[in-house]
Amino acid sequence: MKQALAVAALLGTLVVSPSARATSYYVSPNGTGSTCAQAAPCALATAASKTAPGDTVFLAGGAYGGPFTIPNAGTASAWITYQASDGALPIFDGPGNDTALTGVGSSTATYIRLVGLVARNWSSGFANGWKGSGHTDSNGHWQFIDCIADQNNANGIAFRSATGLLVQECIVAHSGASTDHSWSSGVDLYGAQGTPADNIVQRNVSFENADMQQHTDGSGYIVDDVGTGASFINNIGFRNGGSCIRLTTSSNTHIINNSCYGDGLDVNDTGPSSPGEIFFSGGATQTGVVLVNNLAVATGSAQDSTAIFGAPAQTVSNNYSNNSGAIDFWTDAAGLHPDFHLKTSATATASIIDKGTTTNAPAEDIGFDPRCITKTSPGGLGWWSYSIDYTYIAGLGGVAKCFHPGARPVGGAPDIGAYEYGAAASDSGGAGGGGATGSGGVSGSGGIAGSSGAAGRGGAAGRGAGGGVAGSAGAGGIVATGGAGSGGSAGTGGLTGTGGVVASGGVVGSGGLIGSGGVAGTGGRTGSGGMVVAGSGGRPASGGVSGTATGGLTGSGGLTGSGGVASGGSGGLTGGSGGIAATGGRPGSGGTSNSGGTTGLPAGSGGRPGSGGASAPDAGSDHPDAAAGDASVGTGEVHGGCSYAGGESSGAFSLFAALALLGVRRRRRQGSR
Repeated sequence: MKQALAVAALLGTLVVSPSARATSYYVSPNGTGSTCAQAAPCALATAASKTAPGDTVFLAGGAYGGPFTIPNAGTASAWITYQASDGALPIFDGPGNDTALTGVGSSTATYIRLVGLVARNWSSGFANGWKGSGHTDSNGHWQFIDCIADQNNANGIAFRSATGLLVQECIVAHSGASTDHSWSSGVDLYGAQGTPADNIVQRNVSFENADMQQHTDGSGYIVDDVGTGASFINNIGFRNGGSCIRLTTSSNTHIINNSCYGDGLDVNDTGPSSPGEIFFSGGATQTGVVLVNNLAVATGSAQDSTAIFGAPAQTVSNNYSNNSGAIDFWTDAAGLHPDFHLKTSATATASIIDKGTTTNAPAEDIGFDPRCITKTSPGGLGWWSYSIDYTYIAGLGGVAKCFHPGARPVGGAPDIGAYEYGAAASDSGGAGGGGATGSGGVSGSGGIAGSSGAAGRGGAAGRGAGGGVAGSAGAGGIVATGGAGSGGSAGTGGLTGTGGVVASGGVVGSGGLIGSGGVAGTGGRTGSGGMVVAGSGGRPASGGVSGTATGGLTGSGGLTGSGGVASGGSGGLTGGSGGIAATGGRPGSGGTSNSGGTTGLPAGSGGRPGSGGASAPDAGSDHPDAAAGDASVGTGEVHGGCSYAGGESSGAFSLFAALALLGVRRRRRQGSR
């Protein structure tokens, strides 16, 4: 009887648990029906109407009609997520005329996460509800991650009169060209409530935004209308009509490790007439300020005469600014692809590199790939000169691949500005699917070695890569100077292929190739059940001794790729110490690696669950912002815990295990009698 009651209790738990009901829906621009499965996607509106707390809607690439109004709300422990499918670039393209429509948003839904979406040619690209000045009761708890807002008539991303905001690794540009919409900026926090820890804007790029009706705003980032707390960390702002970062009638703003350059391009600006780079409007904006480690350069024009204006003296330190436009410390801030990476120079050495304070400094830099922006006029205003390169971004596999933050500090103290000099890109982003600028070269689809022989700066596994695509190999995918070993080269780029196939060219020792069959076999790829199967070809090289390189040290440079298991190949190491199986993917089609390989993360390092297998219950906990202490991200989230169309219970296995255990216990008890 007690056992029956225990089973009943377990069944009750499975029935009521939100994680057991978490469902993944799949949609496409031409989706039909109501199945909403990966093999039979439905329309976005159909899937949205089905959502409950904890659910995820995966959007295939292509053009979606709009506007899209999110109908249902999540909860604090179970957000509703709308996320680009693996490698996809879903675009909500508006009419482009002066409308009052928001591309993607809602005036009622709360606990909403948007990942990898593009909204352009609307009034506002992304926004919660508008309540008006002085309100504090709009719908809060929104996250915008790896999104693009471009060519919108008013704001790119707007968050109003509420608390619980995260804007992370987004690109926002060309807002506010309309003369029918006023008070427009790139990222607009209007009356944001809460503390600086509640509303975080980090690792974003905002450029060429304007306010062509009132000529008072047009900033890259603005906090306005009695906001009570916000943080701007590791952002880049350049060539905006107004300021890079503007503070108006709001208090408790933390501005940390941002890079600002060449703003104030609207010659008709009147409020203020010289917006500069970081502008405090006085009064409340000087209360509760933290202003550290920022790098701000004014060009010296009438509208950009002062890099930092009106900052209070307290909690302001370790910033570098000049008003002359001198930028010898940036790689190429005004180039074909505006590059704000630091380079060595007299100024950088004396005032920027290792000159920041560790107090309040973030643990990562922005890690932005400048090639996601190109110097091509987008049309619109005459002073707009740069465009978001959608072709390049689509080739990378989505917006997430534009960001691959590196750890800071590298030296004895953090650097000033959004980039850390010499920072190695983490596996939370990068160009696993197409390449980001490498510190020594360009990382291609598998990471092309740079002149120093190291994999490109973006060669880490793509952060959102689900489906088992592991992106470039980790340490095993780095080509040593002069090749692997002394004379060997490390395979065909050290790729863990689509499905975890081990790179087939791993060479070891002094020219000592793994003999015929010594390469981890072609069978060494991720199984559909999520386990790595040992390669069928992993046998000693003909004529060689198992585990001994013919002409050099075992595994000297030539590591077998991650996921495959070499079963005795000459010089082959078991597993691949540098390869990470499905770092950006999910267990299931990405698989859990076998011996020697690092276990695949439950969800992409970018905090997005994979798109085909069951991810861990906390679909956002390994996101970089979670590590940074953002309590609103990943904490107790369960929306990625089940990725089964149709609401299949993720607790079914637990029930099966419990029943099996019950049977074992009964047999043991009978045997003891």
